[in-house]
Amino acid sequence: MGLMMGLSTVISMVISWRMNGYASHTEPGWSQFVHGFFHGAWSTGFPAVLVLISNGLFQRNTLTNLLINALYWLLALGLMGAFLYSVAPPEVATGG
Repeated sequence: MGLMMGLSTVISMVISWRMNGYASHTEPGWSQFVHGFFHGAWSTGFPAVLVLISNGLFQRNTLTNLLINALYWLLALGLMGAFLYSVAPPEVATGG
């Protein structure tokens, strides 16, 4: 149980570190929460959903179970991106 919890914590930290790399192009005045949700869901959530569905097909899960897992992870990673974007300092837009 301890190994499982420790490994899941490390994996979530790696995902958030990777997702935080996208947060450097934010600009003042934009809705950072919505922008972060989009990037979190699209850049990390969408590939994760594809892997979950592919894995679920081999496990012969029902379509309902596949969709519940996929939507859960899409929402969770989108919210992680939204939080990271809302606390990241905005990059100063350079003119020219």
